Amino acid sequence: MKQTIPILLILSLLTLFTACDDSFLEENRKKTDSYILDGTLFVYPTPQFTEVTFALADLDVNRFKVSRYKVVQYPRILHFASLHGEIDGSGKLTFDIKVDPFESTVSLEPLELGTIILDIDGFGLLSIPVMHYNPGIPHAELSEQLLDLDSVSIEKEFTLTNQANGYLFYRLAAKPEWIRLSQQSVYEDSFQLDSTRLLYPFSQTSFRIIPDRDQLPAGTHEGEIILETNDPDNPRLLITVKVVVRSFKNPYSMIPLEGKVIDAEFDKLTNCAILITQNPAQLITYQLDRKEKQVVNLERNPSCIQLSSDHQLILVGMNDRIESFQLSTLQRQESFVTGFIVTDITDGENGRYYFSDTNNELYSVERKTAEVINHTAGVWQNRIEGDVLLKLKGKPTLLLSRKTTSPNGVFMVDIADPASPRLLNYWHTGFGARYWTTEDQQLLFSTNDGKVYHTPDETTGEEIRETGKLIPYDSGYEYFYYFSSFDHNKERSVIWGAYASLVSLGRNIVVAFDDSHYNRQRTIILNDYVFNVSGKADYYKTMAHYLFTSSNGSQLLLVKNIDSHDLSTNAWHLELVNITNE
Repeated sequence: MKQTIPILLILSLLTLFTACDDSFLEENRKKTDSYILDGTLFVYPTPQFTEVTFALADLDVNRFKVSRYKVVQYPRILHFASLHGEIDGSGKLTFDIKVDPFESTVSLEPLELGTIILDIDGFGLLSIPVMHYNPGIPHAELSEQLLDLDSVSIEKEFTLTNQANGYLFYRLAAKPEWIRLSQQSVYEDSFQLDSTRLLYPFSQTSFRIIPDRDQLPAGTHEGEIILETNDPDNPRLLITVKVVVRSFKNPYSMIPLEGKVIDAEFDKLTNCAILITQNPAQLITYQLDRKEKQVVNLERNPSCIQLSSDHQLILVGMNDRIESFQLSTLQRQESFVTGFIVTDITDGENGRYYFSDTNNELYSVERKTAEVINHTAGVWQNRIEGDVLLKLKGKPTLLLSRKTTSPNGVFMVDIADPASPRLLNYWHTGFGARYWTTEDQQLLFSTNDGKVYHTPDETTGEEIRETGKLIPYDSGYEYFYYFSSFDHNKERSVIWGAYASLVSLGRNIVVAFDDSHYNRQRTIILNDYVFNVSGKADYYKTMAHYLFTSSNGSQLLLVKNIDSHDLSTNAWHLELVNITNE
């Protein structure tokens, strides 16, 4: 059966052929016109005869009265089924050929194989150039199928690779209007729509995608980059591109706070966060279930807070006194003059509040009489000191530590005699500037390095026993594992840690761990916060200084500020994160 194949040529003009080396042309030079075809016959080795058709559009068959032709010259690798043929009334010329095998190398330059010369009755000689073109078969691959430019990325890259021995031609068929493509080359060319380019065998090229967010409204936008290629297996390559345009407005899940947050606590019984701020001096509560915020102005700058043992009162340490407020109403209940700044406070569950000053001295106040006693006086071997206090549940025991001393030191104090605390033990170690524990206080978390310890008691020996470590990310530099706060949720068996990242590290995260083996379960990258500086709103990285979970573990409350060495300011805010289905 004969096969018809398309020929890559356009036959339009016939140009005078002025010379021919064959002897028969010499004989007929004076009486025969010669023409060269304005086109080329490209051939490939084929063992079967294949029909080749030319449409001689510029040949006036009626004028020249042509109808028959004879093949008088052709390359040796070609074989004709017949050296004679006819041209129909429309100028259609047809012959059948097959081609012998020949050496073919991959190249962009066509290989010249010779010329076919036809002697056409009433017309003359027609010369048809014969060539072979072998660009090879390329194999195209993209490094990415999805590029997410998020809300801050200036650019992203992708790579186009040709992994085969063939020249890859590719054309930019489509792209979103809101991106610019630039090829990574010496000249950083812009890659325009409908532009066709070439990639050599076994090579690759990279492109930069630069978004233009200015022309887009706020929201998430998606588009496609489409490359059309001559790879028969991958004729169409596609990359999905996403970009987020910010509105320069904070979401409703972020609640701004005035001033500088000094301390924070959380009551899981009522799902209520308690905060104190300076400049302005305020006591703030935020109820998670009702999304209700209450604020009361304070007469003095506060320095520390703690819940009473019955969860009814908020104890507030101030510049020269201690005051208590009803948790539900923020009505003031008690006021005790101290004469100094109270650095930490706790309820001794024995009719006294215990508190410290800036000299790490321990005091207590008798609630009924307002009597204040300094318990630090005494010889250094039995000296009780610290400005970090923790009352152990169900025990007449305090743990004290020092915020700015390294190590912080751990003092265990017996308060069975409320007015005469007694030093039980001291360990030359520390857990950071605050005691963070599990809900049952069986374990302590160190903000210094993420280590987990058994809470010491009267039976603890010379060393407080370590039980594990909370590792927020994989790194060989474990001394970078600093935390600002922890929260334990017994309902979900999860420990959350707020990582205290250096700005240079860029790890603005909070991390969840299981409370049995301390395996990392989930990492949340903190959202940026919109803040106005010198009349211009911008997004700033944030760090969580405190984090709390609701009693059922469905919500995460973050107490955050912007995280920037270049911008020292108070942009404190709360952020609610729904973690129900995570």
